[in-house]
Amino acid sequence: MWVWSHLPPQTLLSVASAQRVGRLLVWVAPGFSNDVGTTSWLQELHAVAEKDGVSLAALGGDPSWARDPDVAARWSAEVAESGWFDRLHLDIEAYALPDWDSASVALVDGTIVAVGVAATTGLPVDVDVPYWFQSFSGSDGRNGLTAVCEVADSITVMAYQREASAIERVSGPAVDAGKRAGIPVWIGVNLRQPTTDAPSSSLWGEDAAMISRTLAAVAAMPDIAGVALHDADALISLEAGPR
Repeated sequence: MWVWSHLPPQTLLSVASAQRVGRLLVWVAPGFSNDVGTTSWLQELHAVAEKDGVSLAALGGDPSWARDPDVAARWSAEVAESGWFDRLHLDIEAYALPDWDSASVALVDGTIVAVGVAATTGLPVDVDVPYWFQSFSGSDGRNGLTAVCEVADSITVMAYQREASAIERVSGPAVDAGKRAGIPVWIGVNLRQPTTDAPSSSLWGEDAAMISRTLAAVAAMPDIAGVALHDADALISLEAGPR
């Protein structure tokens, strides 16, 4: 489950328990170790999570990291030094840059470099990828999905759709790429209120029974490691959240 904000640790773990979540993907920006409020919250969260048997992965990334991968190296070293996290979880999303269409080859290359330098800490590196990433290639001709799978320890495909059948359909290329590389593939399901330009990208607004059925259907997909829920805030705020 993605965690983007400093929710009360016990609240987070209660939600995790209710949804059978075993790993929290916790956002930490570069320089987090110098912020007293963040470190105090992380220390408490780590203690509560460890008690409940829930692992913490450091969630980080920015589109700019595809242009300056050294930021990923510095951030991952900071994460490793903290001792609070078992894994790294990169969410770079270079395609959000305004020149993606003209610079996608270089940005795919930069994304792969960022994953590689993050891995030098020795912590496992998981990477968020859009379900369509195979449509773009780096300078060596490998498509984005193949290239990421060859350097990551696992991927989470952001298969943000409203129906289980659509989620399974769009996830297919990523699941196949993960199988070829021999790494786990997690299926990301969106529960946040969608933007107006992507109204069918989320389960937001569905009733609890429908959300529960959809998540169960996605979890039953073959050849996947499990489901990743986006995100903790949405699960708490959705009146008709999964039960």
